[in-house]
Amino acid sequence: MHKETCYATALDKEGAIVDRREFKNEREEWVKFVEGIPGDSKVAIEACSYWYPVCVFLEDRGIEMVLSHPSKTRIIAEGKIKTDKIDSKNLAKLLRADFLPQSYIPSKGIIEVVEKYGEDFFIGGASNFTGAIPSPQPLFSSL
Repeated sequence: MHKETCYATALDKEGAIVDRREFKNEREEWVKFVEGIPGDSKVAIEACSYWYPVCVFLEDRGIEMVLSHPSKTRIIAEGKIKTDKIDSKNLAKLLRADFLPQSYIPSKGIIEVVEKYGEDFFIGGASNFTGAIPSPQPLFSSL
């Protein structure tokens, strides 16, 4: 997924490709994509600056999202040929096989605190600093 475009691959339960497409990261395009997949589907997205709005969008529609840990997803990180089409297919295959290394997805409550106070917000004050939480970046202006 990039700031302006996304490449998606949907597999059926047997692993056959049922949908593969590149589309703009716009609400209408995501609606078209999710309308074509079953409600009990899972969606894998490689961690990037634009994952959070997509997570909320999918969650609101009852679709589970798995956030791929990019440096631990060796098949992609160490691939000799890097294209969105190949990476998308590999993420889908790893998710289907339950082998996808996952990144932490903070709760909505944590994200709301970060949005309200910024990424320099400390939980428990400076003496109990546990690390800054990255601020989500807007993806869809109409979401």
